Amino acid sequence: MLFRFVFILACVVIFINSCNSVVSLNFGTHKLRSFTMEEVESSGLGDSDFVEITDAQLTGDFIHAPGTKEKDGGLVLYPLLSKKGLEAYEKGESPSARIVAWTDIFEWDCLEAKNCAPKGETTIKGVIRKMEPEKDKSQSLNVQLPELPIYLEVGREPTPWYWHALLMLIAGGSILFLEIRRLKKKAG
Repeated sequence: MLFRFVFILACVVIFINSCNSVVSLNFGTHKLRSFTMEEVESSGLGDSDFVEITDAQLTGDFIHAPGTKEKDGGLVLYPLLSKKGLEAYEKGESPSARIVAWTDIFEWDCLEAKNCAPKGETTIKGVIRKMEPEKDKSQSLNVQLPELPIYLEVGREPTPWYWHALLMLIAGGSILFLEIRRLKKKAG
């Protein structure tokens, strides 16, 4: 009885989360939204989860956060600045950076060559995600970060709708199967 209750509860949670994700992908926060870096500096990203930022300036400065597991290569973190922020950085000042971009996909050679985030203007696309505290080395960057910086995982996109639809079908089908089986036992 307890197993059935917990199983049905888990299926309902999966169903609701998947339904929410399908709606968000089509109408909400998981839909790609584009911003310029100046817009981000002045008004932020709002509730966007999947963003493309144009006119972002890279300082060439980055941090490698070593992995916490054997096969984990770690992360490369780097600040995104506006043109004004880059000018201040080049003058030796410590500008404010609202966004810290990060990736776990990088060539090991870039660490030695110190060019994992080459200086210059770029357009960057990714998903806003929380950073694991043990991997967050962003305080070592040569910029001022707000109390709660925005972490952008570069190159990642939200999970496609069809995976969420499949999870909804599996969760709903599992509940139906369990209940039909229970009713057959009760009748027979």
